[in-house]
Amino acid sequence: TSYAQRQKIPSPNNMGKLLQGYKKQSQYVREQNPTVLTIGVGGNDAGLPTRLRACMKIGTCYQDYEDRLEIVREVNAQFPRLVDLYTQLKGEARTSSKLYVVGYPQAIKEGGACGLNVLLNDQELLFANQLIDYLNRIIELSAQKAGVRYVDVTTAFNGYRLCETDGSKAA
Repeated sequence: TSYAQRQKIPSPNNMGKLLQGYKKQSQYVREQNPTVLTIGVGGNDAGLPTRLRACMKIGTCYQDYEDRLEIVREVNAQFPRLVDLYTQLKGEARTSSKLYVVGYPQAIKEGGACGLNVLLNDQELLFANQLIDYLNRIIELSAQKAGVRYVDVTTAFNGYRLCETDGSKAA
């Protein structure tokens, strides 16, 4: 909400004022006055993409207690930031607007049939799912504290997760 991701607006621009990334999100809310807002944030701020990419390398990732504790602390640090973000967006929106906060889906099936291209061992699969569950809990608690609705999408990928195959479709 505090900065625009991009500075130079491309030409031609068919999206006009709705072109993503060129305005602060809070500015969009004020100007467009939407009746429904959906927001999904938290994972990138806690460094999850980078951490999960590290798990794709050979060798168990984040197997030490200290390594995992550091990640938990980073996820915990998102709580006040998320409460502030949701509260700010709620304040920018019209009173009748609905703000929905979505979590993250589980993308991996533990104990599934992983192909050779999935370089995660059983311990890493479990850790990845536990991390998503924990982040979702922090997001949910933040939404509750800010007085906005949380939408649980944990099972949205079921049937299509990594390592989930029935033999007729690749995972």
